[in-house]
Amino acid sequence: MPLGRTPRVSTLNLQYGPASWRGISVDTQIENTSSVFLNRSNGVSIPGRTVVNLGARYRFTVDGVSATLRGQVQNATDVFRWVPGNNGLLNVLEARRYFVSLTADF
Repeated sequence: MPLGRTPRVSTLNLQYGPASWRGISVDTQIENTSSVFLNRSNGVSIPGRTVVNLGARYRFTVDGVSATLRGQVQNATDVFRWVPGNNGLLNVLEARRYFVSLTADF
């Protein structure tokens, strides 16, 4: 296996939004990766990690136009980890981030 390649990535995506919630849904993504070797002798490695992303959506209609308001917390548990980059250098996994978006169909 080439250096810096993650041998295992496991992802679980869950979404829940019953009709009684009237357009509201929540979602979770859990991603777990194995450790990664950084040299040919397998003497230097980065440990595996688990990252949790949380989100919620509200689907609604305004004047006949469908819209969705979405909020998301990425890396909700604020895991720190070095990540091998495409350029052969190590990057830092981004810290907890918050996103809000509004989309509409015209």
